[in-house]
This record gives sequence, C-alpha cells and structure tokens, in this order.
Amino acid sequence: MIGSIGSYTGRTASTIGPARDGIQMWADSVNAAGGIKGKKVKLIIEDDAGNATTALAKVKELVEQDHVSAIVSDNSVPSPTWSQYVEQKKIPVVGGFSLTPPFYTSPMFFPTGASTSAQTYAELEVAKTFGPKVASYVCAESPNCAALSALQDQVAATVGVDLVINQKVSSTAPSYAPQCQASMAAGANSMIIKVPVRPVIEQCRTLGTPMGFVSGGGNVTADVLASPAAQGLKNVDNRYPLYVDAIAARTEPGRAFTQAVATLAPALQGKVQPFYSAAYIDGMLFKAAVEASGSEQVTPESVLAGLYALPQGFDLGGLIPPLTIVKDKPTVTNCSFLTEIKDGQWAPADQLTVCAPQELTTRLAQQK
Repeated sequence: MIGSIGSYTGRTASTIGPARDGIQMWADSVNAAGGIKGKKVKLIIEDDAGNATTALAKVKELVEQDHVSAIVSDNSVPSPTWSQYVEQKKIPVVGGFSLTPPFYTSPMFFPTGASTSAQTYAELEVAKTFGPKVASYVCAESPNCAALSALQDQVAATVGVDLVINQKVSSTAPSYAPQCQASMAAGANSMIIKVPVRPVIEQCRTLGTPMGFVSGGGNVTADVLASPAAQGLKNVDNRYPLYVDAIAARTEPGRAFTQAVATLAPALQGKVQPFYSAAYIDGMLFKAAVEASGSEQVTPESVLAGLYALPQGFDLGGLIPPLTIVKDKPTVTNCSFLTEIKDGQWAPADQLTVCAPQELTTRLAQQK
C-alpha cells in the first residue's frame, strides 16, 4: 500500500492537477505488467487543495489508518507543514515537486528532480544566453515562490548576470504591462517568468518587448502552446521532460512511458503535461527502491533500505538527476532539464541538462 498527495485542486489545479492521473497511470501500468516483485500496487491518492491543515490531516490518515509503506509523488504545495511528521514516523517520501524545501532539507524526502537552487541556477544560465541583463518576476502568493527572489540574488553573481529587476508580483494581476515596460526601460535582454506565462508573454509581445523569455518549475500550462507569442520560449524543468515525445524516445524507460500512455491513456497522446509525466517518474523511483531492497515485504523500512542500496549516481536510466543517497542526510540534486516551444509544440532544447556546481546547491540547501 502506498499513498500519494498533491494540491490537485484549487489555484494550482492547472499545473499540478495532471499529476494525479500520472501516478495512477504508473500504478496501472505496473500492475498490468504483473506488479513489483509479483505484488500489485495498491495506491491511495489524496488531495489537499493547497491547504496546510488539510495536507497534514491527509498525511496522518495515510500513515496511521492506511499504513502506507511510502508516500510516492508528493505534489503537495504545503509539504513543509507535514515534513517533520513523516520524519518522526520514518515514512519515505519518494519523488515529487522537488522545488519545495523538504526535498533538499529532509532525509526522508527523495527527489526525482532539481533542487530550488539548481533550478534557479539553470534559469539564470539560460537567461544569460540572451544577454547579461535579466529581469525576473516571481509569484507573491506562495512563500516557496516568493522566496525565490532572495535566492536569485544569491545565484546571479555565480552565473555572472546582471539581475536588473527582481520583483514579486501577483499571479492574478489584471495586467503585466507595467512589468513589460519596466523590463524594457531597464534594458533587460530576457525575462524569467514565475507567474502565469501566457499573459506575460502576450502582453510583452504586444508592446514590442525585444527580449527572450524563460519559464521554469512546471508553471507552464497547456494553453501556452496555443499562443503564437510563446514561440521560442525557453523552459527549465526541474524534472525530466518525458512529456516531449522526441525526448522520451531517447531512452528505453522513456519509450516505455510513451507506450503506457498509448495503451492506458490514448487520449493524452501528444498532450501529456509536465506534472503527469513527472508523477510517473516518481513511481519508477519507488519501484527501483523496492526491487533493490532485498526484501519480499514492502514496508517503510524496506523501502528506505532499497533507496540506500541504490548505487551512487543512480539516474533511473537517465530519467532523474544523478542521486547520491546517504542515510539520514538530505539528498541534494544539481541538474535541471531544458525544453523550448517550436512550431506550437514542446521540443528538445539545444542541450538537455544544465547542472549547477554541487558545492553551490549543497551550500544553499544548508541555509534553508
């Protein structure tokens, strides 16, 4: 028995919502193939709607009533409010939205994607390809998002960019024209967007803003592809972009994912969203841990033993950044993945990964 939790409804529904179906598809595909070590996966999915009180109650229910062996694919925005609880209970959290702090500060959270500092480094590196002056706008509503402003200030010097604007702004602002105009006035060569992407790009393009655009952290929704203004958008993904068919085709696990979608969710072919494919990858890391555990029983203890047994640099066949998991230590990753929009579709960027110096990501994680 495993549990999964996410902020699938509420204000994050358009981005995080698809993860619910993604982790379910993973479970269905594993069970269709005979399960893990001959055992079928029993999956309980909980929705916290982004509410911290609800999230803690749901996690306690998974642990104390359902007796789950792990939480797999944590896409709960308020996960910092329940991370200490799972630490006390020694319940492993395998994969999820790795930009939330527990994924790089807690020894019970095992990431399948980049840490926040690695993601920030990659976004600034990509922005630098347009020129040295960068404007950045991050969402003001979420503490996790708002904290990115200070982190960007710290990382900008390492990357060698001039962060001419670094501002928090509402994700529901009626207009982003003031931000477009301010960026032009500051001479920015590019803009990092950590608020809804489509309205920002469309309004800036309408004003003739001559800059490149960089998005990141899974904040790009399906409607962005429909906008001609998004042509050329560079996207930094904290998790491997299996949702891009041309990238999925590069590896055997990626091809298996594509086949699973064709078989179990054919309506999604060519329309897979980032959080959907990321949740599938989360499930694959759990499967690898169970297989590596050496135990016929699947318990929190055996899952942890399997995670600790994974070899240094384990990357799930290329689907996750290389992991070095050390017992009782946070697992800090340092690589992000790049995509871009070409001809109204997601496409591989010139390079797939950008990796921050491990010393930088580890040091910044320790400051949290």
